[in-house]
Amino acid sequence: MTAGEILAAAQRAGVRVAFKPPNTLSVDLPAAAEPIWLPLLREHKPEIIAALRQPPSEPCPAGHPAYWWRLRETDPWRCGRCDPDPRAARWHGVTLATLGERQIVLRAPTGDLPAVGEWCRLPGGELGDLLAYTPDGSEALLRLLSPGQPDAPRFSWAEPDGLTPTGRNCRRLA
Repeated sequence: MTAGEILAAAQRAGVRVAFKPPNTLSVDLPAAAEPIWLPLLREHKPEIIAALRQPPSEPCPAGHPAYWWRLRETDPWRCGRCDPDPRAARWHGVTLATLGERQIVLRAPTGDLPAVGEWCRLPGGELGDLLAYTPDGSEALLRLLSPGQPDAPRFSWAEPDGLTPTGRNCRRLA
């Protein structure tokens, strides 16, 4: 049996298997589960971990083509058509022109900068959702949250030193 076949059979039997970094499996066995599962999962642990870290190659149960996402490595894979990734909406409207040939990173380059996803006030008073930084942390890209045309999002590059975090995070509100 392949790791995928073992996982599929376990799921049909009501056994839930999840990857827990760095190299562990979390197994939830229902009371009625056959005792074969733990030895079988232990025997094939490296292949099962590798399978759980990769997105499924087959379509989702609703038949959509394979388009999978997850927030964290330990989360289950989700179909991007049945359950769209809420983070994608934050990038709606960002074009290559918006980026202006800048390289970006999706985490603050240093610990003293506001986190990506945090709402910040710009020096002029406008409120923005922090989307990305340049790798050196010299500029931050924000989606401006001021009222405007919903079909025409506005973006601004700003120096991180001039940003004032508001303590609100769009991930907590979603």
